[in-house]
Amino acid sequence: MTFCATIPTWCAIIGKRELLQNRIGSVDDLAGSVVYFASDAASFTTGEILTIDGGMTLR
Repeated sequence: MTFCATIPTWCAIIGKRELLQNRIGSVDDLAGSVVYFASDAASFTTGEILTIDGGMTLR
């Protein structure tokens, strides 16, 4: 992540090519999941790891 933070243009080009959706995610893409885990609706959810990576782990 540090490398991507220091060279954002290069990271964006490589990231878009690697992701199934061909775009870098935004804060809005993560917001629904964050709201869910912070809400009472997730009170029975324990020990889960939700990977939000635009499909990068599928490649």
